[in-house]
Amino acid sequence: NVFFIDYGNVVLVAIVSLRMISEALIRDFPEIVKIPGLALECSLASIQPSKIRNGKGLWDEEVVERFKQLLMQEGSRVDGKIFSVTKSGSGHSKFVVSLDILEVTMASTMEVVEVK
Repeated sequence: NVFFIDYGNVVLVAIVSLRMISEALIRDFPEIVKIPGLALECSLASIQPSKIRNGKGLWDEEVVERFKQLLMQEGSRVDGKIFSVTKSGSGHSKFVVSLDILEVTMASTMEVVEVK
């Protein structure tokens, strides 16, 4: 079982798909094996999916895809203002960071999208 710190999921992965960190890399960059995972579980404070768009209260694919586009666009920048930090109940991470404001600056247009 492999725990993906970026998405928080656990997947059974075949041994042939795993890679070793080479001795040369550890020798050149010894901190690589000491650095804890840097991904944090985050949520936007007081932001919820529209129950009109999805009766189950889940984010629909169109919204998820657009959010991914905003975050993955080359040269884009994401800034957030922390609202609170609480202990996580998911068991995957120790804390959940709730963001009060999320600003995504898109490189192509230099447009700032603010989510409150």
